[in-house]
Amino acid sequence: TADAITEFRTIAETHLGTSLGLLALDRLSDLLAQPKLVASQLSKPIAERAEVLNTALAKHLPTTLDEIIDHPFRALSVEVKPSSTLIGPYESFTFGIRIRNSSRLPMAIGGDAPISGKVTMRSAAPRPGETDAAELPPQPLLIDRRLRLMPGEEILVTVDADLTVVGLLLNVQPLDSHLVNVSVVSNPSTASGGQSPGFLGSVTGAPPIQFTGVTINEAWVKDSRTLVHTAGSIEAVTRLALLVHAAADPTLLPESIRGDTAALWKDIVDAWKAMPESAQAWVIGVIPQDTPAMAPLLDAARSSTSTTVLRSWAITRVVDPKDPMLDVCRRSGDPELAKLADAVQWVADRRAKRAADEVGIESDRTRSMPKDNGAGSGR
Repeated sequence: TADAITEFRTIAETHLGTSLGLLALDRLSDLLAQPKLVASQLSKPIAERAEVLNTALAKHLPTTLDEIIDHPFRALSVEVKPSSTLIGPYESFTFGIRIRNSSRLPMAIGGDAPISGKVTMRSAAPRPGETDAAELPPQPLLIDRRLRLMPGEEILVTVDADLTVVGLLLNVQPLDSHLVNVSVVSNPSTASGGQSPGFLGSVTGAPPIQFTGVTINEAWVKDSRTLVHTAGSIEAVTRLALLVHAAADPTLLPESIRGDTAALWKDIVDAWKAMPESAQAWVIGVIPQDTPAMAPLLDAARSSTSTTVLRSWAITRVVDPKDPMLDVCRRSGDPELAKLADAVQWVADRRAKRAADEVGIESDRTRSMPKDNGAGSGR
């Protein structure tokens, strides 16, 4: 408290006659446990004006608070801006969330503060030509990088899209084109589950983002089969992942190529084996869930002795707690990888038990529902 008294006293003495100085003076009187400051506790310049400032505080502060209450949307200004509005498959991008204190009072940032320490990102990603809203799950984002914002101050929080549901969509469905609409709910209301703004909050939209996707035709496949063998090329790595996504579902391939998928998968496996371990691990982490067509690549990955590849497999592909790849990780000789295998098994086991419990609850609910004997049936 001694430090707080010193800080508020300094602010009051250096901001004479301003709203900030008046607020500091009010806080100082609270810390000293006195309804009113006395001259002996203040330096001479401010002691001469203490009574005047206290009177001004009583008149000025309620007016400022009334302005916030009467016009809550003016107190906080919010801007949401993506780093780019045209995004190709696996391209990295960010969202910039800027919040400005447009009121005449300092505002703290935190759980119960005037500025909430988190916002909610709402997003939708419909495919072109479709009427489905394709809303994505709302996601809370922390913005509490500062303790407070003074009048006119702002905070800019940059969010990596890979850490959001929008980035997840781009990685899970890299072949599809989407028009993504993103908005941010500031000061989200707890009663609405964070999806609607509370007091001083608002819903602010960002410019639409176009995910370009990929047009899979014979020329693209031919170009990809050549490009993936380019040593040291980042584009070769991302193109290999896209080629796996396309080949994982043969119906996506042009008819002229469907009869030669064995040669296509040989190109894919050869290119994957020739890549550095870090690139191999990344590809394993972003390709789709197992399909029968993917067997050649998955078999090659299972045979890998690289701890980097095994770590990626354990994190991104293990869903069964009895997956034999967990034992492969434990036998790798890497103690950290063995610990990871134990942790992944524990999580997979918990998920499996939860899923079984949910199925059991649903079965019990179904059995407990009265049977419909049809219209006009007797008792």
